[in-house]
Amino acid sequence: MPPGAGVSAPAPGQMPIPLAVPDGDDLHVVQTAFVDQDADVLLNGWVGDSKIRVFMENDADIDQDVDIDLDYDSNGRMFLRLNQFMTIDQETEIDLDIYEVKGVLYVDLHLRNEVDIEQDTELDLMMGGWNGSSLVHANNDLDVRQHTDVDVDIDDDLEEQFKIKVAVGIKQAIHADQDADIDLTYSNGAFGVDLDAIQTATIEQDTTLKIDFSVI
Repeated sequence: MPPGAGVSAPAPGQMPIPLAVPDGDDLHVVQTAFVDQDADVLLNGWVGDSKIRVFMENDADIDQDVDIDLDYDSNGRMFLRLNQFMTIDQETEIDLDIYEVKGVLYVDLHLRNEVDIEQDTELDLMMGGWNGSSLVHANNDLDVRQHTDVDVDIDDDLEEQFKIKVAVGIKQAIHADQDADIDLTYSNGAFGVDLDAIQTATIEQDTTLKIDFSVI
């Protein structure tokens, strides 16, 4: 922040200290998102041929917004506020079908992952005749919501012949990083603003399916 020494408050009627509006090279806002999904199927106790098929569907919707507002304030003060918001809404649907066709066991795993990511960065700067007082405020907000729905369908003939245990394990990890570097300068009677804001979201999901057969 500029030093208060040697800088006096503006006299009544004096024009406000000008704001050096930064060009495109002084404001850097980077917003990125990554989604990774993996699945493993373990089959135990079945004697014979088997086919395990995994169908994955990923639907990612990313909404990114940057709002930068540079304006003057008539109250003889400088006020800088930076808001960074990130909302991650993840919904997972798992459908498992187990059936037999001509002696061959089929295990079909349908895995659908829907991720909605909303990232928003707001920068407001108000300034009038600077009197040496200032306020810098940064706010980072993260909201994470995760939902999982599992549906298992086993052929009736198989259930009559075997005792079948199905276990589904889901590991979800979300890594979110929000960082902002604000540099305010005062030179030649004007303020300058240099902003570097970064928002990064990484979503990793591992699904493990274990099926155990035993003869009744």
